[in-house]
Amino acid sequence: MGRAKVINEDSSYYSKVGIIANEGKDSYAIDFKDEKGEKYFGKHEILKYRIYSPWAFSKHEKEKARINREIYNEIRDKAKLNFIKSGYAIRKYEVISNPENLSTKELALIADTGNLCFGYRTEGDYIIIHTD
Repeated sequence: MGRAKVINEDSSYYSKVGIIANEGKDSYAIDFKDEKGEKYFGKHEILKYRIYSPWAFSKHEKEKARINREIYNEIRDKAKLNFIKSGYAIRKYEVISNPENLSTKELALIADTGNLCFGYRTEGDYIIIHTD
């Protein structure tokens, strides 16, 4: 256990932390304030700052959606995608420009405007966003 103001690069979701504890592969914050200044007491799981896909109907889905939106806001102008077509529960995109060599997951997040609640897949050079 240790004291820190910010958890680490992987979990900037909480701005101020009292104590960080690790139990196996899970990390927890104990007695902290979030970025809105709200206080939390007791043990709370810390989510890693990464893209979640899919996240719908999963544990901590609201937090996962929020992290995805934050990452989207950081990367949304770093690549250009072109909408090709939609079908049953899918939207198909092609990558027009990716000068910063974003990952497929990052490109999918841009295509789905920060969501990815139902996930994505690739078909050749196309990114398929699941919408249901």
